Amino acid sequence: MTTRDNKKNTDKKAFPVYNQKLAGFLMMSGYRLMGIEENTKYKGKNVFYFMESVNIRKSIQAYFGNSR
Repeated sequence: MTTRDNKKNTDKKAFPVYNQKLAGFLMMSGYRLMGIEENTKYKGKNVFYFMESVNIRKSIQAYFGNSR
C-alpha cells in the first residue's frame, strides 16, 4: 500500500514535512509518521507525512523558534 492509498483510507488530512531533521523532531515529540514518499521535485529527498493538527503546527513553530 502506498502512502497515497494510506492517506485516502484514514480520511485524515496529511501534513507534509520536507525537512528530515524536523520530521525526526516531530517523531521524537510523539507525533506519528503516516508515511514517506520520494520528493518528485528534488530527487534523493523525501517527503514525510504527519496527521494535520493544531498541536503539530505549534511544535513546528517551537522547532524554528517562532512560538507565541
